[in-house]
Amino acid sequence: MKMNIVFQYYKGSGGALINIKHMLEAIILQNPHWNFVIVCNKTSVLSDIESPYNNLTYEYIVETNLPSEVARLLFFTFKLKEIVEKYSADIIWSMNVGPYVNTSAYHVLSLNNAFQVCDSKLLEIHPSGLFRVSLLRFFFRLSMRYTNLTILQTAFMEKLVKSSFHNTKTIVAKKSVGISNNLSKDNSRISKKLNPYDFNVIYVATDYPYKRHLLLLQTFNLFNEEIPNLKLVVTLTYEQCLDIDFNLATQLYDKGILICLGWVQPEELESLYKSSKIAIMPSLIESLSSSHIEAMFWGVPQITSNLAYAKDLCKEAAYYVNDHESPQAWKDAIITLYTDSNLYQLLVQQGYKEAKILPQSWDDAANTISNEFSKIMREDKHV
Repeated sequence: MKMNIVFQYYKGSGGALINIKHMLEAIILQNPHWNFVIVCNKTSVLSDIESPYNNLTYEYIVETNLPSEVARLLFFTFKLKEIVEKYSADIIWSMNVGPYVNTSAYHVLSLNNAFQVCDSKLLEIHPSGLFRVSLLRFFFRLSMRYTNLTILQTAFMEKLVKSSFHNTKTIVAKKSVGISNNLSKDNSRISKKLNPYDFNVIYVATDYPYKRHLLLLQTFNLFNEEIPNLKLVVTLTYEQCLDIDFNLATQLYDKGILICLGWVQPEELESLYKSSKIAIMPSLIESLSSSHIEAMFWGVPQITSNLAYAKDLCKEAAYYVNDHESPQAWKDAIITLYTDSNLYQLLVQQGYKEAKILPQSWDDAANTISNEFSKIMREDKHV
């Protein structure tokens, strides 16, 4: 069955982008008779995708001097519709936000950005600020008027979408464990930075405010040698930590407690997790964080906030902090896992169990979407 698909991710960035690339690669290779048009920035990692089947074309987003929201409005109102008509697209597949007008194609929206549907009380912690994220949510809701199918990564995200858009059709397509993409191991930098015999507590995350690195700095400042050789290992630079709290970062760094790795490449992840004792995840909101999956896959017990998004993914494979705004509560949780070896091992085993439930490869994860697209062409396209 032939099909023309336009995939667009308007100025997409962040750590999740590599996972989107893996998913696209898998779907393109699975479906040699489908024609794909990828709409992205010329500098995006998505522009590196290649296909042996001559079924892939690129449309690059042209940079302008217009204010960003004006450029976004023009793209989603006019330009995307032009691209759909140019390639006679059967399906537009959008990431996080889609066209603001009706088009001739069936619109599928993959929603990975939890801020589009989360409680409005959380909007103030978005890195772009309250006004801009409110504007983005307005245009997201506009694009949902013209969305035929929404793809979510978790049942929790599906529930949030259903609560706001009662009549929308949804499916859950979980992110792959995807570790096979990262098996070209490189432990040289990690082994120089970390001693595997130290009690390394890792947090693999960007420096966005909702990730709550400040809470961890406050937590580790409370320790007074209760755990020998305790370390907080973050994937930020020292300069980024200083920007979060200069005094706390300086004190913890000078004491040898704070270790700043900077961003970790995929091939370094295995060495990082295998050098760590606990993965800590204080983020207030996520769609489906790779950090949770990686910790479970590599057998590192995790401590996380007792919030719905985390419980939806981790189930029994995490120690949940109820009073998750309290540095003392996080300190107590770390000490609990340090002293209770039975609980520690239970979380390791539960993590392995949950990781096995997830798609084990990007081919497995892509099957769900490929099958749904085939179903659209057979049954739903003209409904």
